[in-house]
Amino acid sequence: MTQVAQLRLDLTPPHLDRVFDYLVPEPLADRVRQGIRVRVRFHGRLVNGFVVGMAAPTHTGSQLRPIERVISDEVVLTPDIQALVEQVAERQAGTFADVVRSAVPPRHARAEASLAKVMGSGHNPVAADLNAWDRYRHGPGLLNRLQRGEASGVRAVFSQAPGAPWTQDVAALIRACLAGTTADRPGQVVVVVPDVTDVERLKAELDDLHSTIAVLTSASGPEQRYRSFLRALRGHVQVIIGTRAAVFAPVPNLQLLVVWDDQDESLIDPQAPYWHARDVAALRAHLGGAGLVIGGPSRSVITEYWVQSGWATSLTAERAVLRTVAPRVTGQPESSRHESGPVRISHAAWTVLQQGLRDGPVLVQVRRAGYVPGLACMSCRAPALCSCGGVLSRVHDSAVPMCSRCAQPRPDFSCPHCKDRQRGLRALSIGAQRTAEEFGRAFPQATIVWSQGSHPVRAVPAHPAVVVSTPGAEPVAQGGYRAVVLLDAMAQLRAPYLDAEQEAARRWFSAALLARPTAPVVVSADSSLAPVQALLRWDAPWLAQRQLQDLREVGLGPEHRFAAITGSVDAVDDVIGSLRTPARVIRIAGERALVGVPRSEGLELARELGALIRERSARKGGSQLTVVMDPREPLRP
Repeated sequence: MTQVAQLRLDLTPPHLDRVFDYLVPEPLADRVRQGIRVRVRFHGRLVNGFVVGMAAPTHTGSQLRPIERVISDEVVLTPDIQALVEQVAERQAGTFADVVRSAVPPRHARAEASLAKVMGSGHNPVAADLNAWDRYRHGPGLLNRLQRGEASGVRAVFSQAPGAPWTQDVAALIRACLAGTTADRPGQVVVVVPDVTDVERLKAELDDLHSTIAVLTSASGPEQRYRSFLRALRGHVQVIIGTRAAVFAPVPNLQLLVVWDDQDESLIDPQAPYWHARDVAALRAHLGGAGLVIGGPSRSVITEYWVQSGWATSLTAERAVLRTVAPRVTGQPESSRHESGPVRISHAAWTVLQQGLRDGPVLVQVRRAGYVPGLACMSCRAPALCSCGGVLSRVHDSAVPMCSRCAQPRPDFSCPHCKDRQRGLRALSIGAQRTAEEFGRAFPQATIVWSQGSHPVRAVPAHPAVVVSTPGAEPVAQGGYRAVVLLDAMAQLRAPYLDAEQEAARRWFSAALLARPTAPVVVSADSSLAPVQALLRWDAPWLAQRQLQDLREVGLGPEHRFAAITGSVDAVDDVIGSLRTPARVIRIAGERALVGVPRSEGLELARELGALIRERSARKGGSQLTVVMDPREPLRP
């Protein structure tokens, strides 16, 4: 009688996304078990794989190829994570191999050996501050429930209340949950945040729990990442903090999942099958009975849909808190006039910056990085493009225009529309570096700090300074900013995307939350606009409700699941024509189509699309296509 192992192999082609049977040689019979890594021969080459099951002994096992060797005895793919990976792949019309690469990091032998003899549950007594969420309606009740060990039924969505940084709010959730665990009843918390900076800030907030925290980010390096993965797997830690892939952290007793800022695109896997950490967290909470809390500076349409459907509870700031600590917001369009005529910054914004600089730092948020990231013809105002299609820009005031795509200088630009080459070029948009330069001339006595994604500044002291930053790169100011000015507001709102208002509001709320209590915030847009009104009233759920209704009116609400299909015209037509599930088809362009079905039929659509992708993959010479389930911007060509 021969043992047979069922394997999932690390193979890229979709048509090879299935379980393969391999013979377990007698010398490896005691080592091969579900969840370990093995190495096998497949079509003449050695490939890695995971054991996902053991088949019944058979007399025909001699016809199977044998497992070459066991890579490690560590069970790195636990049954619950295996089930989660399988369901994510199925729901996203992807492959097991593509998802499991995110769930299980590459093995590092030295890290494995260093932890081989480490034992212990990783449990430390934790005291909870049940008053930490007094700023939220129903907040104390949530912490009480977590402390009583009742996290399994928690489904909550919160929009950050002013008065304390988000790290304190999330830390309070963690402490409350861990306070309800004991050595006999251990439990872990997994927190997913957009980037490494957020990980560092939250970890600093939990400094007293340092010994029971594991950090899972790709920036840690292969050895440290795998060591943290093993500590989580073996239950040596109570808290796992990480970026996108940490949602798959293999903790043995998961009590609570927390996802911060689910609107940040960093939480979407940029590779197939393009899963979103928020959706994976919701699926994992459902499968494993863990609690789930989603938070952010504003409110996403998806989480608002969860609230309206009754699946989640909304936590919002108490009105008394908003009256006493919320920033004082005003809307002033950039086209406002005062004594000096039309300017980019309104007189009201200029005034609050001057007043704020008297005793501390002020923040100016601009839309774009760089110096002059976009140029246009001085005569006809058409965007100045390179022959390759890239936008021309300048890296400093006297620089020769350069293509942002091919990086080639274009000193002899001639407008293809009006043929003018005499009047030259004008700025189409102003970047953070140029804005910082302009404020340096306007406030010669002040310190000027500029921060953008490529050159971020993490924090600034409480001394007077003008901080110019792009969205997401704003430094944290000691004691909070004395004033905040949000420039380029109308340009953000006019972006040609369905979620332009959502993204603009998220950026504005994020910046305003960095201000000290009751500090002035000026938005360079008319105060009657809905996103500005939401900021004025500090009511992100209200804006999400409006946006949800707008999507429903055009048939793109979350009551439906959509798939964006991209490929050659023939390939897209072939797939659409092969669908058996009745679907609404929207042709975006010749090579892209949007297919939508009611949410109840979304899983069937994903399964069918996955099968069609595997079928096309098996054809020799067939043109390939890309399928993205639940695209963030469904109508974008």
